[in-house]
Amino acid sequence: MTSVLIALNVAVFLLELVMEAQGQLAPFLARWTLVPAELTANLGQKWYTVFSATFLHVSWAHLLGNMLFLWLFGRPVEKKLGRHRFLLFYWLTGALATAVQVALNPTSPSPNLGASGGIAGILGGYVIQLTRPPENTPGRRLGLVVGLVALALWLTFDLVRVETGLGDVPAPVSTIALGAHLGGFLAGLLLIKPFVKRET
Repeated sequence: MTSVLIALNVAVFLLELVMEAQGQLAPFLARWTLVPAELTANLGQKWYTVFSATFLHVSWAHLLGNMLFLWLFGRPVEKKLGRHRFLLFYWLTGALATAVQVALNPTSPSPNLGASGGIAGILGGYVIQLTRPPENTPGRRLGLVVGLVALALWLTFDLVRVETGLGDVPAPVSTIALGAHLGGFLAGLLLIKPFVKRET
């Protein structure tokens, strides 16, 4: 399922490039990105953007950075949860990440997009569940450090990319915000346990 999600994200980004070449990128993004002000004003019509926006990225750097971390940490989490639970966990933590971001600024007109919320959830789940080898305290601590360092590097990458303005997507499009990153990570920390398959 991790590979499927990565393939879908890459395919959608290639579609964005086609839309840009045809001069249709702005209306395409307007339809499929999540805009907090639009979502809170008309949830009934814009609910789908909570999911569609997760497949959109503003640049190659944005896409490749997110897909790298999805690949590195998604695979072990998927192995632990199983395909279907993993996909549900990914979507649920991503949706909660979006909810946090919208709650922080419900009237924002700036579109949000990217797979960051779900990836943050996966990182949170990794830190809690996959850094707990039985009777191996040093291994557990090492895994915890790896997960936290990965989160810090990922957040730093996103912040630097935003500050340097990489990508050529027209304003006022922005990447999914810091509140969504932290919201997704917290959701992953809290929700991973009930998703883990019971060992038989």
